[in-house]
Amino acid sequence: MILEAFNDRASCFNFDLQSCSAVLSTCSNDNLSGVGSSNECGFSALYVLNEKLYLFVNEKNIDVTGDGIDYKYRHDDSGVTHFSVIKDGKVCVQISYPCWRVKGATEPVGFGMADDDDEDFFAYVKLMLETDNRKLHLLKKYSI
Repeated sequence: MILEAFNDRASCFNFDLQSCSAVLSTCSNDNLSGVGSSNECGFSALYVLNEKLYLFVNEKNIDVTGDGIDYKYRHDDSGVTHFSVIKDGKVCVQISYPCWRVKGATEPVGFGMADDDDEDFFAYVKLMLETDNRKLHLLKKYSI
């Protein structure tokens, strides 16, 4: 499947679900299935398949279409970002990585900074999956 690259609309990932591999290339296909990012945590994606939304993190696919899912995103005082997905009370994925803001920050790392969803893939995921309207937008945008 073809996924647009987060924060790089000119590039796309060719993502193979079977092998969990993603190759970055120039985007030349309008049939996009979602958005992907390659970062300190490896490759992650938010995509649509068979009219359902999935989050791919740490080689795990999580169906995030329905309700009962909580997304936690925060920065700690040491410049580390923490993201987790809790579904029906069970932690599905939990990751920590260097905050994007630390890489040249002139101000201290805070909680949920205004630019997070523009710069950090997991802040974008949290923003887009927190409300049904945004989920519906993603389902419409990426359904082939």
